[in-house]
Amino acid sequence: MKVIVYSVNIGGYDLFSYPTKFDDNIRYILFTDNKYFKSDVWEVNHIDFLPNDLDNRLKARYLKTNPHKVLPDHDISLWVDHCFTPKFNSFENMLQQILFDGNQIMCYKHDERKCIYDESIAVERLGLDNPHKVKIQMDKYRKENFPKNMGLFQSGFMFRLNNERVNEFNDKWWSEIKNGCGRDQLSQVYSSWKTGIPIKKIEKNGGVYGNTFLTPKTKHIINLRK
Repeated sequence: MKVIVYSVNIGGYDLFSYPTKFDDNIRYILFTDNKYFKSDVWEVNHIDFLPNDLDNRLKARYLKTNPHKVLPDHDISLWVDHCFTPKFNSFENMLQQILFDGNQIMCYKHDERKCIYDESIAVERLGLDNPHKVKIQMDKYRKENFPKNMGLFQSGFMFRLNNERVNEFNDKWWSEIKNGCGRDQLSQVYSSWKTGIPIKKIEKNGGVYGNTFLTPKTKHIINLRK
């Protein structure tokens, strides 16, 4: 089984993480625009190959949503927001703990909300994205009869199989972000619903902000909000 843990740090958005607890049997890949960062754990990949018409936030979103396009051959990918540092020494044991067997996509559920429409209100209230873009996107989903309370996930820690069905979800998710607003949580569950690829919640080991697999979240260094 080929496994890749991957993350992104573009534009100095986060402090660089240096995992001290890791699995020697899998690959760790970090995408960055920093030409000087070096690591004994992360394989550093520079982002020169990305289109110049994407701003830093969209570049990060493209890498996050498209493991099937940007990673080497693999069976499972684990996305980790770079405000966290992975701290597990057995990926296989972690899969057993989260009951990944038989699932294709898994994340921790959101700890406050369970609906993208409610999340969109919070996004607007907190100024996390362009309110006009958010409104257009939510109106589109309502017209397509996307239901309320379909769930909401913390996408910063995300397990995915690398297969045709999941890659269809990835393509749809990126399309929604590129053509809508940049807050990926607003389109994640919609893309799952649209493509028929379920996202299963991780039931074990706390939540994304408190578990044995990640260090606690660190504060972002700069603001990439639009």
